[in-house]
Amino acid sequence: MTALNPKSVNLLVVHHTAGNKSDTVAQIRAQHLAKGWSDIGYHWLIDDKGKIHKGRPEDEQGAHAYGINERSLGVCVIGDYSRSKPSDAALSSLVFVLADLCRRFRLKRENIIGHRDAVRFTKTATPTECPGDAFYALMPEIRRRVEQTLTPPPTPKASDEVRVFVNGQQVGTGRIIEGKTFVPVAAIAQALGCSVEWDGDAMAVKIKK
Repeated sequence: MTALNPKSVNLLVVHHTAGNKSDTVAQIRAQHLAKGWSDIGYHWLIDDKGKIHKGRPEDEQGAHAYGINERSLGVCVIGDYSRSKPSDAALSSLVFVLADLCRRFRLKRENIIGHRDAVRFTKTATPTECPGDAFYALMPEIRRRVEQTLTPPPTPKASDEVRVFVNGQQVGTGRIIEGKTFVPVAAIAQALGCSVEWDGDAMAVKIKK
């Protein structure tokens, strides 16, 4: 095997095997070894149920996209997706793997390509229909989902104050925090003629009419 310099990785290449969904990683590895390769060509594989399988070590060049193996990692969904899409489970796992690789190799959504896109990066790439027309059509959505996964949740904004009225009379103020409204339960209950009791043992607020 040829070592892969992690600093040279700037592409994540999405594939399909163009075979049966039921094929196992062991079967695919055997097929690749029969070609004279040193190991399975892909670095990561995902089956139809969404299970993630390790392929070739990430610190070794893959054999998945001729012309760009020295600068890429290969992620493959097992099956033929020329006419049908991968399962939701497989797609969710694919997004997870791609997002993880983006984090660890400091890549962005633009660095995620389908195998057929390799011709845009080198004249030596072999033209291919991989990862299949139906699968390839999902690439913009896959990139969007990866970016969404990589984007940290927004910092909660200072809560907005809201006035609370009961029968036309303001009885207190509440807060809107992260889209949820928090109001003074005791003040509302008392304005409605109810008694409010805090049960510390049960960790409960008890309101009685």
